[in-house]
Amino acid sequence: MKRRRDWSVIILMTVVLAGIAAFVVLLMVTEARRSRAVVRAKAPKAMGFYEALAAQRNEGGLAASADEPASPTPSKASQASRAKPDSENATALSTLANFERLLKWRDEALANSDTWDQLLRDVLKLPPDEWTDAQRQLLLDFVAEHSDLIAEIRRLAEMGGPVYPLDFSVPMYALELPHLAKLRDCGRLLRADAIAQALQGGHREAVEDIVAGLKLSDALEGEPLLISQLVRYAMKGVAATAITDAFDWGELSPDLARDLLHQLNQGRDRRALGDALGGEQMMGLGVFSAVLEGPGTVEHLGEFRGLSDPERVGLWLYSTSVARPWLNMDEQLYMESTERMREAALLPYYEAKPLLDALEQELEDIPFTRVFSSRMLPAITRIQQARAQNEAIADVARVGIALELYYQERGSYPEQLDAVASYLGGSVPADTLTGRPFHYTPQGDTFLLYSVGRNLTDEGGKYDMRDGDIVWRGRAE
Repeated sequence: MKRRRDWSVIILMTVVLAGIAAFVVLLMVTEARRSRAVVRAKAPKAMGFYEALAAQRNEGGLAASADEPASPTPSKASQASRAKPDSENATALSTLANFERLLKWRDEALANSDTWDQLLRDVLKLPPDEWTDAQRQLLLDFVAEHSDLIAEIRRLAEMGGPVYPLDFSVPMYALELPHLAKLRDCGRLLRADAIAQALQGGHREAVEDIVAGLKLSDALEGEPLLISQLVRYAMKGVAATAITDAFDWGELSPDLARDLLHQLNQGRDRRALGDALGGEQMMGLGVFSAVLEGPGTVEHLGEFRGLSDPERVGLWLYSTSVARPWLNMDEQLYMESTERMREAALLPYYEAKPLLDALEQELEDIPFTRVFSSRMLPAITRIQQARAQNEAIADVARVGIALELYYQERGSYPEQLDAVASYLGGSVPADTLTGRPFHYTPQGDTFLLYSVGRNLTDEGGKYDMRDGDIVWRGRAE
């Protein structure tokens, strides 16, 4: 009997030791793979720029009072992604001070304005030719009352970014971004003024508003955050739709059409989305690091709010040493997936889509043990579709304006789009959603021009900015 018990103990100890050895091997292997995935992640240069800017600002290095106008800077928003020496941050700090003043002004003018809420809810969602006289007068009175604010928005749009002092010395998942909604409101106000100016015959002023709206959106280009890029795309869409809201067929004079084309023809830089995904990687790293400090450090995040007691216990277990191999595999998956998204972000959407579809399919099969990847990754892939939608809207506007300019100068529309290439920098853009030419049909004194939109389905020019075709001068049915 004793010998039998001895063998049982030996077998039990062997099993335990084998289990410990297997766990140690699993831990070492997953740690090595996680480390390789993490080391490939590079923080965007823009983060270094903002860190240096925040440090200088916190040390009292604000170059200009928020009450003092700063001279316009020649640097573009895209240049904000390049790290600058401390001595060159003075202009950026001055720009920050001016935007801080502008956004406070916006709060005073719009934050609690029932009239602005009414305009957004009941007026600006409708085409101008459907407005009542009372609605039209409400808009005219409102923009006249806030003409000084609108003039300041125009002025700061010329400066470009930075708009807000992003302080990456705190965890990225804890960043507060109050400027985004406020800046978007400024873009909406420019659109409202463009329509109002055009209604009163101020076509030059209306174009200046639209150009300012496009430039204002690009002030966010240097922010390495996905939410910032989504807001930028939305603001560009607002500015682009203002063209057809403000001007009927033939109302754009050739010189004003060229001014709009000049701004719309500015080269697009796809690195902004890549930088934003790089910022998302850094945010993910911060979340995984926070998990090891305990579940309470991440429960305030949107993805983990409102957890049930069993879920909270599971999150606690996930933060213990016992679950470290699975946390390593989770972090490895997150980092490798976002790296693939960064690479795809540099491509036109029609080239990136197969890569994103393959990744999307893989993410649908994420094991339940990849707690954080399963919650944080799926939403990220859709931003590239939003970027493509924005590019298609802008390109349809470019080609549409070029066709109208061609008609004014020649008296008819061309049979083929290639005829307007000279207005567009030498070549007509393809639909970035498909890689194929835009659909174009001349129709006497008008024409039909459209992209198939994000659903990639040709609906014959049926306008639906959200899911259907993107139509030049389109109207929802």
